[in-house]
Formats: sequence, structure tokens, C-alpha cells
Amino acid sequence: MDHRPTPPAWPTAVAPKMTFKRAACGILWTLYTLLLAFNVSRLTEGPVDSTTVVFAVLAFLCGWYAYRIWTFQARRLVFFIIF
Repeated sequence: MDHRPTPPAWPTAVAPKMTFKRAACGILWTLYTLLLAFNVSRLTEGPVDSTTVVFAVLAFLCGWYAYRIWTFQARRLVFFIIF
């Protein structure tokens, strides 16, 4: 009789690990999101022009990427520093 363990019916997934690079990128992109969202809120006090719309779109895209970083959905991490 064979006493080897039977393999699982589906492959087991390895849980992703939080690395320093992922945390640093996540914090950086979250700060970009907050900075752009703050600027959008300040720009909407007056008439809404194209700058407000561009900042709103950039804030949304930065927030979406930050969400993907924190939920381990981003395959490539971009460490982008704006001076």
C-alpha cells in the first residue's frame, strides 16, 4: 500500500508578503493622492477650469494605483519621486 500524501485538488497559492519597497511605494502614491485631492478641493472654491479636472483625474489615477499596491494587485512597483 502506498502511504504518500495525496496532492490537493487545486494548487495552493502563496500569500503575498509586504516588502519595504511595496510599503514605500504605497506610502508615496498615497501621499500623491492626498496632495492632489487637497489641491482639487482648493481649486473648486472658484470657477472650475481645466486644471481642476486634470488634478481630479490625476488624483483618481494615483489613488487607484495606491489601492492596487496595498491590495497586492500591482505587479510592477513604480517608485516615482516628484520634485
